[in-house]
Amino acid sequence: MTATQPPERQSVGNGRRSVPKVKIGLIGVGPGSIAQRVHIPSLRRIPLAEIVAVTSRSGTDIGQPVKMYADWAKMLDNEQLDLLYVMTPTVTHSPVVVAALERGIHVVCEKPPALTVAETQAMVDAAQARGLNLLFCFNRRFAPTYARLKRIAETRGCHTLILEKTRGQTEAISPWMMEAANQQWTEQVAREGGPIFEFVPHLFDLALWINGPVSAHTFSVRRLYGSAVNLSALGYLEHENGARSVVVYEEISGRGAERVTLYGPAITAEATGGMFAPNQLRVDDRGQTEVFSSPEERLEYSGFLQMSQHVVQCMAEGRAVDFDPADAIETVRLALDFDPAQTGNAEEKDSAR
Repeated sequence: MTATQPPERQSVGNGRRSVPKVKIGLIGVGPGSIAQRVHIPSLRRIPLAEIVAVTSRSGTDIGQPVKMYADWAKMLDNEQLDLLYVMTPTVTHSPVVVAALERGIHVVCEKPPALTVAETQAMVDAAQARGLNLLFCFNRRFAPTYARLKRIAETRGCHTLILEKTRGQTEAISPWMMEAANQQWTEQVAREGGPIFEFVPHLFDLALWINGPVSAHTFSVRRLYGSAVNLSALGYLEHENGARSVVVYEEISGRGAERVTLYGPAITAEATGGMFAPNQLRVDDRGQTEVFSSPEERLEYSGFLQMSQHVVQCMAEGRAVDFDPADAIETVRLALDFDPAQTGNAEEKDSAR
């Protein structure tokens, strides 16, 4: 099935016509996983979505009758899947995604897309060559608050976009904590690409989504308190349209938080919350202030529910999703430049393209 061919199997009636259900497989559904926290609950709320099979090495029960596999390749070969959700460690994304696309299966893949530009390019090429949907889970694109922020940039303009993310540290720094953190960092780099690579791509994706392609950037990253993992990072991006984006990441601040502030002609818009709390957007426009609040439920304020709804609806209607997977190539390239876990150095970097 290509992006222009809807599935042909069990249907859901709406009184006038029947719409085929989308047959979905999941890979990576362990206890406490992102699949269990957001993707499975979201898909269960979508009438057109039908989870038919999962791959789990631990045999994790997802709370509904499905076919269970220990080998993801066997699942892809045996099941008539329309759509696959890939939620495995980042190092495995590219081979799994490419294998699914080569079998004609559309894919939703967790972020970060991959650990290298080449792996990301391979996934994008495989999707484009077959006319298949490939969406990486940059869920903030589908969150109501950020969607409104993007509309402000499109209609009013954006001079500067400041994107901030902090990870909370509530205990005093101690030697044993540093030793444990450094060991965890070493293990995480091999699987996920390091803390910055795990969390900051969301900010890069928002900057690219709102302000467009980057023409030049400067990054400064510092390790704190002798730790390999506790980092303070700052990025400056110049966009081809003349806008600028500033990315701020702090690993051990007093609290976990996310804030994105847009400065445009006679307008300032500040979005707060991110994944940590229901979002709020404050807009100051020529002396007038308006405040927009997101839904209270996490699946909705984070955009995860809307993302899956969009993908499933597009699949049922046989049309392409509103996401260009090629954007992920630039996101990964920026993340690699930004993250000292990938280079072994905390340093300042300049790049002009």
